[in-house]
Amino acid sequence: MRSGKNALAYNDYMLSIQYFNLAIQSEPNQALPYLYRAIAKFNLEDFIGAEIDATEAIKRNPFIRDVFEVRGAARQLMRNYDGALDDYQKALDALPQNRHILYNMAIVHKENGDEAKSEKILKQLVQDSPDNYRAYRGLAILKISDKDSIGALEYLDSTIRLNQTNYVDYMLRSYIEKDYDKALLDINEAIKLSPYSSMCYVVRAQLYYKMNNTQKALDDYSTAISINPNENISQYNRAVILYEMGVLSKNEYDKEALLLAGNGVININKEPGLIHVEPHLKEQLIFNCPFLRHNENKIVKIKPEPLFAVSYYTTDVDAQFSPKIINEISEINSSRLLRYDLIITSHEPTESDSINLDDHLAAIDYYNYHISSPTPTVMDYFGRSIDYYILRDYASSVDDLNKTIEIAPDFMLGYFMRAVARTKKILAEEKQNIIEREKDAFPQIVQIEYVEVIEDWDKVISMQPRLAIAYYNKGYVLFAMGKYKEAISEFDKALTLDPLMGEAYYNRGFAYMNIGEEDEAKEDISKAGELGVASAYNLMKLILRN
Repeated sequence: MRSGKNALAYNDYMLSIQYFNLAIQSEPNQALPYLYRAIAKFNLEDFIGAEIDATEAIKRNPFIRDVFEVRGAARQLMRNYDGALDDYQKALDALPQNRHILYNMAIVHKENGDEAKSEKILKQLVQDSPDNYRAYRGLAILKISDKDSIGALEYLDSTIRLNQTNYVDYMLRSYIEKDYDKALLDINEAIKLSPYSSMCYVVRAQLYYKMNNTQKALDDYSTAISINPNENISQYNRAVILYEMGVLSKNEYDKEALLLAGNGVININKEPGLIHVEPHLKEQLIFNCPFLRHNENKIVKIKPEPLFAVSYYTTDVDAQFSPKIINEISEINSSRLLRYDLIITSHEPTESDSINLDDHLAAIDYYNYHISSPTPTVMDYFGRSIDYYILRDYASSVDDLNKTIEIAPDFMLGYFMRAVARTKKILAEEKQNIIEREKDAFPQIVQIEYVEVIEDWDKVISMQPRLAIAYYNKGYVLFAMGKYKEAISEFDKALTLDPLMGEAYYNRGFAYMNIGEEDEAKEDISKAGELGVASAYNLMKLILRN
């Protein structure tokens, strides 16, 4: 628990979850490990997992002060507003009139469409705490939505007087200010505070356009697009200005408009004219509970968890809480027949990781010498295949594995690694050729090669039917072929044999997502994150934000 809380304090949420897992395994009836694991999951935007863990903590001890706030916030961000309000009310029973919890309740009421209750809470907060700048901002936003710009300006004046560090307040005041000179001062201040906010440049561009300074408006739209290439309306508005300036002809403008019409941004039948954008504000929750954060993180590229392979290297030894063991590998390592100890890993070095190339080239020369002798052994071919594999010469690796299997047809690792090397060879060739294909339409040659890979995995499974990673790897290949339901079946088998294989939960969740079964996907992805798969949280964010 102490190590987990230390990791939590340093924002290392993945590590903290692993420590809280160990605490739960040791003392499953204790509530606090569930609470702290819920906090870590919440900070990773796994609100589903956070709600589940907070509920487990409440079952064990409903009198912990912070647990209802944690669950309420998770429910709020999943739009379970009734559940969130119920939890916040229970949190207030322990912390009467807590300004953070009351503020979050006001946001819930607003998001749930009850602006009257939201306004009542915010006005009470202002009355009880005249220095509560967030409450003034909340009231200003309510006034903006009611088109009451005078009332909104009064509240924003109070907000900025109390806190001059938030760019959003200046941006909002600029947006509703009728005096263009005052509005320009405010939006310039907002950009100074947040120079990488594309919305600030959009608001200033709209202001410059009203002031008939079309060149500066054009520059600001260009800046907004450079910060956020998905600023479709800014692209259109820039085209409108260029058309009005005579830079674009009507035909050129129509082509630009037609591209954006596909995104539903504009109606191409209307006359050219600027589309006005109202700044969207998603209010940040604030918390009484220590360690709890709510800052949406950037989503990185999403891809399946990789194959398990036999290698000499891994990039993630410390994170593997349940190492994969194969008896044949232990026997080879004990025999000292190869130059290094073999391991099973799904975290092989990438192209940017350094490995000693000369050492592996020397090893290949060593095996060449023995293979050229009258009596080469299985280990000579197998050892050379591993070195070729590490050097990413997958074709040579497959050739050596073919020879390995020819000499020893009952050598399971030969089939195992041939399937892995074949898969890597197919993927490498696809990447090089940039094969254009629909999701389920593979070129015939690729289909045949994948069928051969599946046959290898079936052979491995027939020889070792309780080897969980064989089912996992077969599921990975089926996933790559777009056969998601068949892949799910293989991941099911892997998890029956190894219920702690986070990679299988992740890829099964990914497969569920691809066939539209979102509830099953969320459950699996949350479990994968709990078991140490860091990429699970990016996939969860993608699902929740969509």
